[in-house]
Amino acid sequence: MHKLVLFCFCLIFQTDVLASDFVQFEGPVKRIYNSILNLDFNYARDLLFCDTQQKTNYAYVLMANELDFFEIFISENLYLFNKRKSFKNLRLKKIKNSSLPVEWKSFLTSEVLLQWALLELKMGSSLIAFTDFRKALTILEETKQKYPHFMYTYKSLGVLHSLVGSIPDEFSWIKNLINLNGSISLGKKETNLFLNYAKNNADLFYLESTAANALIISFLENKPEEGYLFWKKSSEFCNLNPMSTFIEARLAMKSFKNEEAIICLSLISETKKEIFPYLFFMEGLTKLQQLNGAAEIDFKKYLEHFHGNSYIKETYQKLSWCALLKSDLNLFKFYQSKIGMIGNTKTDEDKKAQNDYLTNDIPDLILLKCRLLFDGGYASRSLKLLETRIATYYENPKLKTECAYRMGRILQSKKEFNGALLYFNDAIKFDVTYKTFYASASLLYSGQIWEIIGDFEKSCQAYRNTLKTHPQQFAHSIHQKARAGIIRLGVCK
Repeated sequence: MHKLVLFCFCLIFQTDVLASDFVQFEGPVKRIYNSILNLDFNYARDLLFCDTQQKTNYAYVLMANELDFFEIFISENLYLFNKRKSFKNLRLKKIKNSSLPVEWKSFLTSEVLLQWALLELKMGSSLIAFTDFRKALTILEETKQKYPHFMYTYKSLGVLHSLVGSIPDEFSWIKNLINLNGSISLGKKETNLFLNYAKNNADLFYLESTAANALIISFLENKPEEGYLFWKKSSEFCNLNPMSTFIEARLAMKSFKNEEAIICLSLISETKKEIFPYLFFMEGLTKLQQLNGAAEIDFKKYLEHFHGNSYIKETYQKLSWCALLKSDLNLFKFYQSKIGMIGNTKTDEDKKAQNDYLTNDIPDLILLKCRLLFDGGYASRSLKLLETRIATYYENPKLKTECAYRMGRILQSKKEFNGALLYFNDAIKFDVTYKTFYASASLLYSGQIWEIIGDFEKSCQAYRNTLKTHPQQFAHSIHQKARAGIIRLGVCK
């Protein structure tokens, strides 16, 4: 039956070979792209090679690269990465030797470079990744100058400028070394420009552009609620697929909407989750943030079906927390031991899991529950647990900084700003060295509160002071958020 369907597709869409090269995202190309987003990789591959237009329609070159990108990125399959790596240069050569207009060559070239740069970064080749980023950025900036009305330039250029703008100050030498320029604000303007074009023209990449904008708002501008609402509004007319559902769940979790994330993830079949195992991890996390013991099952499924190294240490840490929630200390120690043996520390989350493991401390159960509940958006439940233990925790040198920070975050989320500022100030006093995440983050969130209140002088001062801290964990994230705050205000001297 599968072969019959493919044969029919080939007959229906077969056309005479055209004399010149072109780029067209309609018909079978759209079906290939949608199959990729639906994680139907084998079906997409079959469709790629069935249409005779692939010889002259260079959209097929891009689709072939998209297929490689998604397959490798979500699987972290090193064998597959090494096997298909050579296709990058072959595709770039084919685009270069085509008869396409210059602006189309630039767009396709930059897309191939950008996708492989992300793969190189994922697989550990940072220098190659940054080099390809620079190449893509240079090509697109030149195209923007020569062909300012060619909209496809802005699809990739906006993403690149946003990423460059988010590189922490401590890595500014890298930007200078390989001549990278950009900002989050410029990137957002460019992605918006393409998004409007895509929306008005029912373009193939409308959903992708919507996701890019939402992620920039949520993660780079640190406006998670706004990013989530933007996605919901802009994507309501789009076809749902596992990738778009993943984006929605990720944005929901970032904005503390755990229940919405649970609904999203429940819409994805078990089969698709096995192809994209990180969905199991996310599902486990949503349950853990409810203090639901069933989270253990999902984390184990992630470990079973994922064959890369990312989030492995974090997963074992989460499994150890599941054990702690059911008072199984032996199982807690077993999962903790796995943290020291398996996975890598490329992600901040894995690095934190490793550092926490090395301290050899057992998390305080109440503070752990408060943290999980808060991260899921259950602030009232978190507050109820914590408010009766404050006096006890304040007498404990090891726990008082975290306690003050968590009370501050709970009250901040409930818009009880005066109380939040008092607790954040306590956390700062308890750790004047700012070595802990809790003290540095308290300074950052104090700045956000002062910004909301309208005291921009105090807000600027808090953001500037945040940039002077050097916490042992999540420093890059904290500093990025502080810089974003300074940029938002525009009045900091």
